[in-house]
Amino acid sequence: MKSHSDKQKELQRENELLKKLATTKGFITLYYQYLPKFKHSHECFTHLNNLHYKYFGEDKYSSWDSFRQIKNKSFRK
Repeated sequence: MKSHSDKQKELQRENELLKKLATTKGFITLYYQYLPKFKHSHECFTHLNNLHYKYFGEDKYSSWDSFRQIKNKSFRK
């Protein structure tokens, strides 16, 4: 059984994840954070987009290509 402190830490981590998933900058930050865990960049994007769908009921980006364009645009800034 998890202690109150463990539950609180878990909720804080989930809250931080949700905040990042909700914003473009946060989503891109998560993308680069999770990227080493995946063989292909598209798989990382799909994982994060699926997480966004799980928590918010809709995809963050309609496709890998739309995300890639936004990511590349923000990278150039």
